[in-house]
Amino acid sequence: MENKKTFGAYICRRRKELGLTQREFADRLFVTESAVSKWERGMSYPDITLIRDICAILQVSEHELLTASEDVEARTAETLAKKYLSLLRRLRWIQYILYGGTALICLICNLAVGHTLDWFWLVLTGELVGASLTLLPILVKQYRGVITLGGFTLSLELLLLAACLFSGGDWFLLASAGCCWGWGRPSCPAPCGSCPAPWGSTRLCSTWGRRPCCCAPCSGSVVPMTAGTGSPFLPCRRFSSA
Repeated sequence: MENKKTFGAYICRRRKELGLTQREFADRLFVTESAVSKWERGMSYPDITLIRDICAILQVSEHELLTASEDVEARTAETLAKKYLSLLRRLRWIQYILYGGTALICLICNLAVGHTLDWFWLVLTGELVGASLTLLPILVKQYRGVITLGGFTLSLELLLLAACLFSGGDWFLLASAGCCWGWGRPSCPAPCGSCPAPWGSTRLCSTWGRRPCCCAPCSGSVVPMTAGTGSPFLPCRRFSSA
């Protein structure tokens, strides 16, 4: 009987917090007003088929209704999630305004002063580089790291192309190849520093991180960087002298 009273008191409190009368609450559930009165006085429980509708009207979870108490942790987590999503939306719109406004101002200035579009492309591609690091990760839902890296690389290549065309140079291919080599370098195997070494029994393997050596004599060996050595070349284990 005590559980019924607690359950009924919880329904009554939530109903009053939402500003609903017993009749309005009963009309939404398609039950009589007397049935609602019995629930709130702890004389009976509502039918199990009405639980979901009661939760929707009272804006509570089924766990909260059945336990007749507030689920503080769940509500706190939900509140924090809503605040985080709201922060992301504001951050996204702020970046839209900043990037779009800057590009529009530069477009107008370039046309008004030079009657053509030349340095505007430098500004636009520069903004693309920044947006690829600040805006793109917010917009992407899956494969965020790969897409962000790809977007940054593409925008950087466009910036180099715009700078090359603006300056009238012919160095774009060299700069582009350098960027591609820089991104591909960490995934390539490390060559030996002095393989073969005919004058001694010790061969040195380059160990930028922990990657296998690609030379024929010691292919497959991994030599970790030793802390405090200050050198990327360490003796290969397989060919070190005793």
